[in-house]
Amino acid sequence: MLTLLLLLTDGPGQGGGIARYNLDLLHALALAAGVGQIHVLCRNGDANASVPEKVRQLIVRPGKIAFANTALSMVRALPDDTLVFCGHVYLAPVALVIKKLLGLRFWLQLHGIDAWSRPSKLRALACSNASFVTSVSRYTRRRFLEWCPLPDDCIKVLPNTVGGAFQVQPARESSEFCLRLLTVGRLAAGEAYKGQDRIIKALPELIKRIGECRYQIVGQGDDMPRLVALAVALGVSQSVEFLSSVSASELPKIYAQADVFVMPSTGEGFGITFLEAMASGLPALGLGVDGSVDPLANGDLGWVATEDTLVDT
Repeated sequence: MLTLLLLLTDGPGQGGGIARYNLDLLHALALAAGVGQIHVLCRNGDANASVPEKVRQLIVRPGKIAFANTALSMVRALPDDTLVFCGHVYLAPVALVIKKLLGLRFWLQLHGIDAWSRPSKLRALACSNASFVTSVSRYTRRRFLEWCPLPDDCIKVLPNTVGGAFQVQPARESSEFCLRLLTVGRLAAGEAYKGQDRIIKALPELIKRIGECRYQIVGQGDDMPRLVALAVALGVSQSVEFLSSVSASELPKIYAQADVFVMPSTGEGFGITFLEAMASGLPALGLGVDGSVDPLANGDLGWVATEDTLVDT
């Protein structure tokens, strides 16, 4: 039976697309034939989060050195044929050290913007030593191959998925027309590329053309004050609603109340929320400049716009 050591930035119990991807992968690996014990080492996670029975999870918060030392200690106690899964480019140097010291293979996972440009020399060297690589989208795979010398056939696309909680709901009844737009995503200043500000800027023209609009923004982070100020400055604050505390169980209901999902991002590795929206029966709109084109199937499953045609689309 194969033993696995998973090195993760965001583990079970964390929010965000990477954490959800890791949790889905963890459950799939636990069900896979030939996989035995699974050891998970996380930089961020919840020690009380629910994980499959064969999974042993450990969380190390202090810093990079503590994480690397713990990883080495763990893997030395595991079988000699253990496969190391490196869940993020940022952790690749740790996987490289394990490979050089103990000769273990490592599988590298690519998510998004972190893998699009050549990183530091150490991270680039570590990535080029991976035995196998999976990417959440074709776009991220292509950008990675532009700087990493690994063979094409070593890198496969393993996309995001969604569970059964997201389903088509009965049509919302209303006596008055009001276009309800929705974006779900972190409001971190470092992820302003998600494009909530682009929709806020488009609202005056949308309202002028079609009448009443309601834009709900689900997410929290340090970029919220900027977005709130932008809505006020454009005179559309009454049309924008920030929902910062939405639980996983409440999210399907939020999707069900909307008319269109919009996330004109320029930095998505994939964009799992597009899948959640479409599984809930919502038409979804994104830009054709990042990994969003994968869940939108290049426009076959959703709308692919440009920044100049957001309102027209």
